Amino acid sequence: MQTHCGSSTTGGTWYFIENLKLHFPDNAKLLLNYHPEYGRLSSVKIGIAALESEYLVFIQNVDNPLLNTKTLNLLIVGLGDFNYVFPLYKGRGEHPVLITKPVMNSIIKSQKADINLKDYLQQFRSNSINVDDETVLLNINTTEDYKKLISDECELCSIRCHY
Repeated sequence: MQTHCGSSTTGGTWYFIENLKLHFPDNAKLLLNYHPEYGRLSSVKIGIAALESEYLVFIQNVDNPLLNTKTLNLLIVGLGDFNYVFPLYKGRGEHPVLITKPVMNSIIKSQKADINLKDYLQQFRSNSINVDDETVLLNINTTEDYKKLISDECELCSIRCHY
């Protein structure tokens, strides 16, 4: 299996990337969605279209910064002949979602602008994998959420970010 190490970002974060002088690996591509009003699926489309080769692609929400390698590996193994796979924690399905080339091609060709990714994926064969990883439900939407994430009280993550 080939792997691809890189990342992309779309939408409103561009201003912050430019002004904060963040440093990214040489293989990272920074992409701008000039029409975020078309919804998040349009950002996913831009990211997928920028890929230079055929890969399986993990899609992760920006407000969930934690990835567990055990969960990622379970998703890869659990993909099988399905078009996409996603984790379930205590019956709730969230991100990351692992999609295949047929799904990527469909998203790129899609003219749908007002549909979210979860609804769009319903047309494909899926598999869900039960994981013992509470972080798949994590959402960092406020300053308070972020402060809790990087604090010593955060039970969800073993990685601490100190600045």
